Amino acid sequence: MICQNSMLKIQRLHRKNSNFNINLKKSEMITLYHPDDKDTVLNIFRANVPSAFSAKEEADLRNYLSQERDLYYVLQQPSGKIMGAGGINRFVDDEESARLSWDLLHPEYQGKGFGALLVQHRLEELHKDSRIRKVFVRTSQMAAPFYRKMGFQLLSTHKDFWDQGYHMHLMEISLRPS
Repeated sequence: MICQNSMLKIQRLHRKNSNFNINLKKSEMITLYHPDDKDTVLNIFRANVPSAFSAKEEADLRNYLSQERDLYYVLQQPSGKIMGAGGINRFVDDEESARLSWDLLHPEYQGKGFGALLVQHRLEELHKDSRIRKVFVRTSQMAAPFYRKMGFQLLSTHKDFWDQGYHMHLMEISLRPS
């Protein structure tokens, strides 16, 4: 299990969110990314510009999808329509940590529990590797409140990191006691 305190926060979030009535199994909704998904993922990114991302970040996302991707997942409807995506990069900084990368959710699906489902799925996947103790996320000030609700703690803020007005918030959550 994820560190008990973190898991309880995730469970409370799901109970509070009355829109979190997802009748499908998580395995039917979250699948591994395939290069054929690239255009759709890029379109979801663009739908979040400028509210969550700077347009300048698209080149970084393209590079991530083609060169830096470890595990990347898509969240889709039963019809196959992709609603969002998010990645995992294991052992980026050391042998005990991982990073959630490039979380994207089409604005149409935000605030309905789908983002929480995608984060929870990846935390559960990371928890299967007993070496991983902490998970980090580098996000903007726009998404930091969402990760705080998921149990992540703010470590530092870097002004104008992504672009002017897009600050980087480095956050972490513990999967296991240190």
